[in-house]
Amino acid sequence: MVHASANGRSPGDRHAPRAQRPDRGAVLSLLFLATLALATLAVTLAASASRDRDQATARGLRQAWLDRSATAVRAWYGQHLAETGRRSEALDMRAVLAQANVQPLHAVGAASSVRLFEDGVGGHRMVLWLPGASGAEARIDPLTGIVSVPADCLIARISGIDIQRQASEATGRLIAVMARSIERWAVARRRLELDDIGCNPFRAEPPCQAPGRTLPRLDDYTDAGEINWVELGIGEVPTRDAWGGKIEVSTRVGARHQAPPFSIAIRSLPPYGGEIIVQAIQPL
Repeated sequence: MVHASANGRSPGDRHAPRAQRPDRGAVLSLLFLATLALATLAVTLAASASRDRDQATARGLRQAWLDRSATAVRAWYGQHLAETGRRSEALDMRAVLAQANVQPLHAVGAASSVRLFEDGVGGHRMVLWLPGASGAEARIDPLTGIVSVPADCLIARISGIDIQRQASEATGRLIAVMARSIERWAVARRRLELDDIGCNPFRAEPPCQAPGRTLPRLDDYTDAGEINWVELGIGEVPTRDAWGGKIEVSTRVGARHQAPPFSIAIRSLPPYGGEIIVQAIQPL
């Protein structure tokens, strides 16, 4: 039987070791080290965040410069639509940058494809780039216009095809307005001079040749600038397309001239080939 002593301990507890209290100095040292580690981590994170912000700012400034340079190249291309439209080979981009007043800063690189076509519209695809920290540069396949971009490289793309397409669309609208003006003139002429639907209002031919103002016989495409449209009563019409080339008109080639509804063909010849044609048609 085990007997408890007066102080509540059994005889076997007399020699049990007392629990040692933690050393206060050690605890303080641990707390100091932990605090120091946290402070160091905070400083490191702050420095890293600051560095990231600085890098992002620098990258943003470089990209903004690159975008401005691309805008200058687009403007240059738009000012040389006829020249670039006729050119089938790749552009000399160093010469383009110089003519576009782009300063060769930040080790800027530039390349061009050959003239490519989309939906009948021809133009060049171009790319400007700024190498990243690795020094890797962008590349363009001159035959397809496909651009390869390293991960840390900044680029700006320029589509000469899109710029040429804008010129094509503007020219189409221009000659469409011209066609409507000629159609209105044809209506007025029919009412005042030729009240016969079988007579071609666009060609002065017997037996339908009526007195008064009439278009000359345009058996082939003729420069619209050679015709006095104001004297005819049609008014001012465009004679040059968006590329600066001549707008041509014909009442035989490309036009319906043998049976009503008669028409007059109005066309533009883009510098990259093909043609844009709009018909002014006799209102019935």
